[in-house]
Amino acid sequence: MKINYIETDTLPKFLFIYKIPGSTGYEVIGKKLDDPNSRFKLLFQGYDYQYNIIGNLGDTVFVNTNNGADNFRVVAIDFEHAAKENWKDIIPERKQKLDYASMIGRRIIAGYLVNATSAIYQYTSEGKLMFSPKLPGLGTAGGFGGFQDDPYVFYDYTSFTAPPCIYTIFLGKNPYPSMIVIK
Repeated sequence: MKINYIETDTLPKFLFIYKIPGSTGYEVIGKKLDDPNSRFKLLFQGYDYQYNIIGNLGDTVFVNTNNGADNFRVVAIDFEHAAKENWKDIIPERKQKLDYASMIGRRIIAGYLVNATSAIYQYTSEGKLMFSPKLPGLGTAGGFGGFQDDPYVFYDYTSFTAPPCIYTIFLGKNPYPSMIVIK
């Protein structure tokens, strides 16, 4: 079964179409929406790897992929020059699997599974580690999302001793952001 999944970035500057044949990998084609003469172009070819576009800054597209990294990594590509030899590692592969990555503003939130609990890290768009927020305890955090200009990110957290709850992290200059329970 072949499934196509379509998405735009939050601005929207790009349109991406994921071509999914039913396996774990997929191709991605894209088009610039701010250029009326733009045509669709193949960004990632073949069905051996996953390519999750997490955001962009101008024509630079940030991608969470397992191409060249069994445990996933985040790379930056120039939309016009998407060949693998032009990729720049932003968050390199680690021993732990990168479960998810999301981009809010100019920051990347990366989530790993470490000793059966979530470990969260915030990076700059250049890949510099900013901090690792302290979670409420040993548990699972996910759902990190937001828009380009958001000063905060919401996420959900649960554990064996805590019911699911929504928290927020402010992305300001404070290196240890506030966490507020949304009731």
